[in-house]
Formats: sequence, structure tokens, C-alpha cells
Amino acid sequence: MKKTIDRFYEILESLVGFHRQLLDLVRIEKEALIQAELKKVQELTAAKEVILGSIQQAELDRQKMVAEFSVIYKIPKKDLTLSQLIIQVQGDYPKEAEQYRSAMSAMTILIQRITEQSKESSALIEKSLEHLSNMKANVLREQGHKNEVYSKSGNKVQPSRESRLLSREA
Repeated sequence: MKKTIDRFYEILESLVGFHRQLLDLVRIEKEALIQAELKKVQELTAAKEVILGSIQQAELDRQKMVAEFSVIYKIPKKDLTLSQLIIQVQGDYPKEAEQYRSAMSAMTILIQRITEQSKESSALIEKSLEHLSNMKANVLREQGHKNEVYSKSGNKVQPSRESRLLSREA
């Protein structure tokens, strides 16, 4: 049983580590977005995908361990949350239960910060897209305007469609 409890803590620690790395990347990504460093944003996106793959694998390992604990503690897997598991473990393994609690707190904070940072980056991207859309509309509007011609008296006149001689070379 002790090996299972220790293995579960290792998985939780790896999840915390991956989430820390992800938080660092989303912070760097926000700065790259602000600096409009497209290549760096692309590199960071690829790095985030790798970390997300690692998180998914660790999460699968965690779910397998939860299934083991479900059998050991005779609690349906769907009802065995980390909080519930901490309660089950703390009687015989108080030190490990505290480690689980610490990992859960760290993970909660990290996920919250990652979510906030991602929302800020998303808002930044949306704002940039809005500016680009406005700039595009301004350019198209300018192209759509016909060159207006005024007479010497200040009245609008239709521009001539025929060719004009602008200068003569001798």
C-alpha cells in the first residue's frame, strides 16, 4: 500500500511540475504577443503542446491510480476525488495525506493562474484582431472613395475621364 501511495504522490508532483512549466510558457507567450514576435509565439505554442501531452499522460497515470485506490477503499471511482482520497489516506498515512493536500493546493493555484494568463493573452489577441479589422476597413474605405475634384470656385465637379496634357517637353 505504501508503494501505491508514494507512486500517486510522484504523479501529483509531476503534474504540479508540468503545470509550473505551462504557467512559465503562457507568461512568456504573453510577452511575445505584446512584442509581436510571431516566430517566438509559434515556438512557444509547440512547447505548450509538448507539455500538454505530458500532462495528459500524467493524468492518465493518475486516473489508473485512482482506480486502484477505488478498489482498495471500496469507493466508486467516480466518487473518489483527491479530497476524498486525502481523507481516506490520512488515518494510516498522515504525512502522505499532507503531501497530497499540498500538491492539490499548488495545482489549484497553478491552474487558476494559467487560466487567468490565457484569458489575458486571448483578450490581447482579440484586441489585436479588432485593430487589424479596423485598419482593413479604413484602407478599403479609402480605396472606395473617388477622388473628388473641385473647381476654382469651390464647387465639386466630375473628374474628367479624358486624358490631359500635363506638360510639354521641348
